[in-house]
Amino acid sequence: MISILTPTPNEFSIIKNVFVPITKCDRQVYTCHIPNVTLMKCGIGKTISSANTQFIIDHYQPNLIILFGFACSLVVQCKLGDIVIGNEFEEHDVLSQTPFFKKIQSNSKSIKKFSSLLRVYDFTDFHVGKIISGDQDIASTHQKEML
Repeated sequence: MISILTPTPNEFSIIKNVFVPITKCDRQVYTCHIPNVTLMKCGIGKTISSANTQFIIDHYQPNLIILFGFACSLVVQCKLGDIVIGNEFEEHDVLSQTPFFKKIQSNSKSIKKFSSLLRVYDFTDFHVGKIISGDQDIASTHQKEML
């Protein structure tokens, strides 16, 4: 089972037209013609997105969860529309000085599985690298180099 989550309505609207809505426990979940794939709008923010991610885990037990969203890049190799598969994730919020926030490594089997799936569907413009999430604007070269 693969579950795709999107934070915002704009991100959701890009891919929802290939899915069919179903209602489960008062929440909108979408399925598509590809077996064992679900889509759900998880929302913006740690609390709502965590709750909706847990809902998907509890009701569908996915082997892979994909967060589909828009982002900017700190490296020039990524072009508009490219896909980034995270091999490392880091929180970069104002509170990132606390021990709760740390780097998390991806499962290498999941990276290989998703990379293979992208190649099957002719997605060749993808990258594997660090994904940083946070609530700080990165404007200076020094900030960029620190990340």
